[in-house]
This record gives sequence, structure tokens and C-alpha cells, in this order.
Amino acid sequence: MTNTQTSTGLGGTVSVAIASLPDSPEPSKHKPGIKELLAQLQDAIASESNLDEDDKENALKQLNNLAKAVKKPGDGGVANSTLERTEIESLEKLYSFKEPQAVYDFLESNPFLVPLLQEAHGEIRKHFPNSRLFLQYITDPEIYNPQLAVFLTRPENLDVEERIDLLERLGDDWWLDAKPRSQRKMIICFE
Repeated sequence: MTNTQTSTGLGGTVSVAIASLPDSPEPSKHKPGIKELLAQLQDAIASESNLDEDDKENALKQLNNLAKAVKKPGDGGVANSTLERTEIESLEKLYSFKEPQAVYDFLESNPFLVPLLQEAHGEIRKHFPNSRLFLQYITDPEIYNPQLAVFLTRPENLDVEERIDLLERLGDDWWLDAKPRSQRKMIICFE
């Protein structure tokens, strides 16, 4: 494993994204271009001993997104979205979006959540058939781990204990097994 790759293989994906950038005009050691700076940042992330594998993976994902967003000559703008419009439309049929642009941006950075959210809808409906479901991008100021919250309205016909029991049953029946696929980027809770 080189210093530009982690055990996840994401380093290779980042290397490809950086390599696909246009060459910088006359880069030098004292004035590197964006391509060279991104490659240096990738090496620094991979070799940083104070970062655990999860932090390195997160940093490499962000670096990959940055490399994709760099404007390329002749393309008229930033790289195309990794999400298809139909994927967003399918989620809009299942969930209401609070602060839609923040949700779109988060899903763009974490497209692996789309199939999980589609699956979650059916599983949640088994336990909460009448609850309204909302998606909202949230951050916790104490720990930097932005997430997408699936908020459920509380069933009015149930008391607090019954609601909690149903949420726990959802966890036991599906969420505990599915949660690792969220990569700590999604939670399910009451509004």
C-alpha cells in the first residue's frame, strides 16, 4: 500500500480524479498548480499518523469531491452531478425535504445513501404507516459528523412508550443490520 492509498482503496479513486485534471501551466516547486497541490494534499492525508482510517477516508472523500469540482477547460463549469435527477425525484416522492438544497448537497457528497433511504422508507412504513417522513441535513457542533436525519412524526394514537417500542422494533428488525451501510451519515428519529 502506498502513502496515497488507504485500506479502503479510496486513494486510488482520488489519484484517478486528480490525474484526470488538466495539467497546470508551468508548475514549479515554488508555485505549484491546483493539480500538484491536490496531489500533495492527498499524500499528506495518507501519511498523517494523527488521523485514524475513518478520518483519512472522510478527508479523501472530500478531496475527491474537490478534484471533481475543479473547473476543466472547455467544459463550461464544474463536474457533472454524480446523482441522477431521477434518484432525487424518487426520494422526493418518499420524503419531505427540510432545507432542500442542504439535503441535495449532502446526498451529492454521499450518493451511497440514496438506495439506503429508498429501502428505509419501506421498512419505516412497516412500523409507522401513517407518520410523515422528513429528510434534514444536520450537524452536531460537538463532533464533526454531519448526517442526514430521517425524522418521523410521532403517531398521535400512541403514547410515548409505545412509540419508543416501535422505534426499537424498527431497529431490531432492520436498522441495526442496515446502519453500517450508512457510514455514520444517517440517523432515524422522531421529529
